[in-house]
Parts: sequence; C-alpha cells; structure tokens
Amino acid sequence: MGVNSEPDPDDIWKVPASRLLEQLGTTQSGLTSAEAKKRLFAHGPNDAATVKRAPL
Repeated sequence: MGVNSEPDPDDIWKVPASRLLEQLGTTQSGLTSAEAKKRLFAHGPNDAATVKRAPL
C-alpha cells in the first residue's frame, strides 16, 4: 500500500487504524470543512444510488 492509494480490501483489517486514517487523508475527528468541500468538488456527492431495474 502506497501513500494516498486505496487499501487492499483483503488487507484492510491487518492495518492499524492510525495508518488507514493517514492513507485516507483524514483523522478520527473526520475531515475539516475545507477538506470536505475540496473532496466534494473533486469527486462529487457521496451518492450510493440504487440501480432501478425493470420489472420482469
């Protein structure tokens, strides 16, 4: 795992929380307002929309 790269899903439970927070660029308190705005602009809203399927 490199700095600023996503943790491998299989290894995420082996990494100390402090290291994950550092890699994700956050703290236990969360993002600052400025960082949240920056990420919102760069990546868009955190929208886990469901995919609508046509009925059978």
